[in-house]
This record gives sequence, C-alpha cells and structure tokens, in this order.
Amino acid sequence: MPPKKKAGKKGGKKKKKAPASAVPAVPAPPLYAIPVLKPNTDSEPRIKVNVKLAAPVSDVLDFTFMAAPNTGLFSIRQKIIQRHRGAVEAPTLCLNRFHPDHRVSVDNTLKEVGVTDGECTIYYDFLPIVHPLLS
Repeated sequence: MPPKKKAGKKGGKKKKKAPASAVPAVPAPPLYAIPVLKPNTDSEPRIKVNVKLAAPVSDVLDFTFMAAPNTGLFSIRQKIIQRHRGAVEAPTLCLNRFHPDHRVSVDNTLKEVGVTDGECTIYYDFLPIVHPLLS
C-alpha cells in the first residue's frame, strides 16, 4: 500500500517576501486631477421668509431670512426665541395671517404647509416668561 499524503499544505514552496527597500515609501501621484465637488444650490428653490410679531405691530421685532422648502417650522420658532433672547416660550405660529384658530404645527416643514417657492409671511404671538427677581 502506498503511503498517504498529509492533508493541509499543498505542495508548493513558500513565497519570498519582497525586500523593504523595493516597496516605494511615497504613493504614486494620481493619474488625473480629482475635481473639487461643490453642492448644487441652484436646483433647490429658496423662499423669502418674513417673520412678524402679530400684536403689537412692531418693526423692531420683524426679521427676514432665506430658507429652503424643507426648513422646519421648529427651527423658525427657535429663531424667534433667539431674537427675543430667550424671553419667550413656545410662540404660536400662523402662516400669511394671524388667527388663533389657524395655527400651524411646528412639527411640519414649509413644504408641508404649502410653501414651496416665492415669499411667505409667518406671524407669531407669545406669552412672556415671568421671572421675578425676588421670590
């Protein structure tokens, strides 16, 4: 009976590793110039958002900014709170006219409330936060 071959390594020689000096230390430069990609903002429409205090009418607290249709009303509410330096809490937002029955939810975006391009006016009202100096 012929001798059995061992399972495992198949007949072959070990490959010799290349000497460390043969491997280049610096990678080769790219074959072509890689372009710098810039985000395309032309395809997304911009909306001019006018934010106004409902009552009392005051030009001091009105402001305007440009926004994308996917801008959330929550972020607009945060801008209002920052504008008042934190002295208001949870302002009520209305689109294009102020009426307490026509409030819009801050969970929506401008697109979800029907504003996709052009200009819109958001009216807001609030209750001030009362912080007595002496309690």
